[in-house]
Amino acid sequence: MIPIPRKKTDQVLLAEPLRSYIASHHNENIANAHLDALTSLNQLREDVRLIPDKSDLGRDLHLRYYNLLGLLSRRFPITEATIRIQFPWTDAYKMKKISLFSVHFERASVLFNYGSVLSQLAVSQARVSDEGIKKANAFFQGAAGAFQAVKDIVQEHPECCNSVDLTPESLQMLSVLMLAQAQECIYTKATRDNMKDGIVCKLAAQVADYYEQAASLMNGAVLKSVVDRNWASQAELMASTFKAVSQWRLSNSVAEGMKYGEQVARLNVAFNIMTETKKKINKSTQPEIKEFVEKTASQIEKGFQVAVKENDTIYHESVPPENKLEAIERKAIVKGTPLPDAPGASEDPFSAIVPFQIQETATIYI
Repeated sequence: MIPIPRKKTDQVLLAEPLRSYIASHHNENIANAHLDALTSLNQLREDVRLIPDKSDLGRDLHLRYYNLLGLLSRRFPITEATIRIQFPWTDAYKMKKISLFSVHFERASVLFNYGSVLSQLAVSQARVSDEGIKKANAFFQGAAGAFQAVKDIVQEHPECCNSVDLTPESLQMLSVLMLAQAQECIYTKATRDNMKDGIVCKLAAQVADYYEQAASLMNGAVLKSVVDRNWASQAELMASTFKAVSQWRLSNSVAEGMKYGEQVARLNVAFNIMTETKKKINKSTQPEIKEFVEKTASQIEKGFQVAVKENDTIYHESVPPENKLEAIERKAIVKGTPLPDAPGASEDPFSAIVPFQIQETATIYI
């Protein structure tokens, strides 16, 4: 599965510019009273910047800092013309650095990294157990929700799109990719639980759809030159393999209803898909993916040979052409989950600072 790398940033000094703003728009006493809060904010940013990947602490710190930035954005006009704090961030794909005088760029970048950490936690789970599958699924859905939330910020503050990973196309791709991997966890759990093929085929079809959407965005004009080509290859492999799996699983279901001609037809479709899919395996294909593709192809081929032989010698049913087969229904079980409250989210260390929009409005009437 694919974890998303974090954006990188340099050290930024927040405390003094913000203290100076408070002193000039309120007074020195209020500014000094907030010095500890401003110093803690600065340290929190450093902790977020330096925290290792895929840690529970990193997840919590990113969320806490993101929430504080929301409070900050309402009280301090951090722009090139007012409070000149420049936030440098690399993009997650090519590590190209962009620096903006925008607290919204900072918020979007931090929330992006929150989604990245969740994706890393998801991939690190041992999905050989039910508990591991459950945790991975929850983390992937959380990551999808985070990238969707970043997209909402970017729509309101388009300056963030200067960083290619924060474009709508990138965030949509990442969200869909996380949903694909979350839905794949659901499919895995369903097969472990020996759920009926009539249900499993719908789950597999939805996995294929999500991966296909992700691959299409990766290969689009905005992302093709920046996204790792191995990601696109993997998404394409998974999309086509799960298309074949959905046909294979449905073939088992229709055979139970004694529709042996349709069984052969669907296995034939699955077999043809896997014949082409195996050709796309290359040296950069992850061993886990290679094994999954080859094992699936082998199972489908054996099932196809048996079904053809039995239909030819026992059932003698006509085999419908592919264009006469009904489309397989999709069953989406996953969605991006809303952002949770961070520890201490109700605490506002800057509650005594009047939001700058209110200050600006008040000056009109003075």
